Amino acid sequence: MPKRGSRIFGLLIFAAILSGILTLVQGGGKAKERDFISYWAAGRLLKTHQDPYEASQVLVLERSVGYSASRPLVMRNPPIALPLTLLLGYLPLRAASAVWMFFIVACLILSIHLIRDMYGDPSNGAHLFGYLFAPCFACLIAGQSGMWILLGLTVFLRFYESKPMLAGAGLAMCAIKPQLLAPFAVVMLLWMAKKREARIFAGAIAALAAAGVLAMLWRPGVWGDYLAGMTQAGISNEFIPTVSTGLRLLVRPRWVWLQYLPCATATVWAVLYFRRNCAAWNWRGTQGSLLVLVSLWVSPYSWPTDEVIALPALLGMVYLILADGRGQRALYVLFAADAVALVGLFANIPLTSGLYIWTTTAWVGCYLYGSRSLRSRVPQELLEVD
Repeated sequence: MPKRGSRIFGLLIFAAILSGILTLVQGGGKAKERDFISYWAAGRLLKTHQDPYEASQVLVLERSVGYSASRPLVMRNPPIALPLTLLLGYLPLRAASAVWMFFIVACLILSIHLIRDMYGDPSNGAHLFGYLFAPCFACLIAGQSGMWILLGLTVFLRFYESKPMLAGAGLAMCAIKPQLLAPFAVVMLLWMAKKREARIFAGAIAALAAAGVLAMLWRPGVWGDYLAGMTQAGISNEFIPTVSTGLRLLVRPRWVWLQYLPCATATVWAVLYFRRNCAAWNWRGTQGSLLVLVSLWVSPYSWPTDEVIALPALLGMVYLILADGRGQRALYVLFAADAVALVGLFANIPLTSGLYIWTTTAWVGCYLYGSRSLRSRVPQELLEVD
């Protein structure tokens, strides 16, 4: 077996062991109280050709396995995410929880492996930051789908030059939570048009179409179900720890449109930023990393678990600072911010708490602080991958 294949196989074995440990530590009974149960319920309903977004049906199913809250946990991802849940629907809750844990742990491990590979596979141990990144812990605790988006983003960053169809499929994985990367998506389309990257676009469209059609095979009207379910979800009445929500609540809580204003403003900035830097645009460099972080920062709806998509930018900054030898203070600031967020998680502060509203700002600030000392001094070979 080739060396690369052996390493991937070893990483998957590690993922299986780690996911098994996490499943035992969390306990099978806790699966019914985590976000994971919404994916299991969606898969269960889709398996029997029922509406996976119907709140009353979801609540009946969740209560049948011991879910105790009054409001159901309904999956809010679009139907292209349903193929991820379909296998879960054929399994009992505990077995499905173990399988899902393996999937998201494997996504994390493979993502860190790909990021490390992008920066020359250094042996300095910096990749351990990925396993200690607070949003990754939050995602594992909640059993959330953010790890799939992390893997999709990382696959794009690693392969957009060498394997464009695969890179496009990675972008399609990011679309299961499209609100997280709106400015990024607009610039991506502009970049594809300018560079005539038809293969990346084709890869994304093919993957999206395949996922959408697969969901429709089990329930032809699933897209209508999704639109009806999201209309009735009342998400605008929920407190979500984001800068956008904070702005709306601070100015006028009833003005829902205010929650989208930062994203709209950032999209205009992103287009202008791309126009100024398009000649030397690098998705793995400062331009792409900053765009991802700003997109996350202004997202109208996101949770601490979604912040895993900041990992490629932040871990890349760690690698570059260690390779350059300067900018060490930025690492101390980043590690301190991560430590504070970890304390919040281990103190069992709910992910819905406003105490997490600062984290996206911290990731953007840490990256800007670190990249300031690196701009114009980053060895080009660290940004180029064969």
